[in-house]
Amino acid sequence: MKKLLFVFVFALPLSAQEFPRVELFGGYALSNVQAEEQFNVKRQFFHGWGASVTGNVTRSVGVAFHTGGAYGGYDVDVPVGNGFSRVPFDSNVHLLLGGPELSLRGGGVRGFFHTLLGLSLFRSSIDSGPGVSAFSSKDTAFAWALGGGLDIGSGRLGVRLIQFDYVGANTRGFLATHNVRVATGIVFRF
Repeated sequence: MKKLLFVFVFALPLSAQEFPRVELFGGYALSNVQAEEQFNVKRQFFHGWGASVTGNVTRSVGVAFHTGGAYGGYDVDVPVGNGFSRVPFDSNVHLLLGGPELSLRGGGVRGFFHTLLGLSLFRSSIDSGPGVSAFSSKDTAFAWALGGGLDIGSGRLGVRLIQFDYVGANTRGFLATHNVRVATGIVFRF
């Protein structure tokens, strides 16, 4: 009886600790970006990548660090004299974010929710066109992301079925502050 009680008392906390201490994610990201209205451009899709590392403090609470890049280009109407000139506009944004992440785990499935804060690095350029000189601009701004996702798979390897984030940034550049990002990829657990 003493052996059974000993096993029960010490095995219960061990079973409660069965969760990965570190989770690494890498994959494809699609961002829907709202462009500046001054160029008469609607929302645009930017293709890119995302990567993150999450250190799990408990089964349900972790600290996540995320980085990613989104790249796009489109034509914009630039005022020239009494009219407009249509010129190519290229833009990219990189994010460096971190913050708390909450997880629900069970049956090889993990749902998560996070609030991330950090920096966005904007870079944009306009090629020269009729009556328009080429120029480029860079901007670093405070950024945040609010979102979550769903991972499946057990063991060391999993798949992130979806990650959805609402991303905001305060910038003076050519990208607006309200964007949506969806990502999918591979998860490694340690």
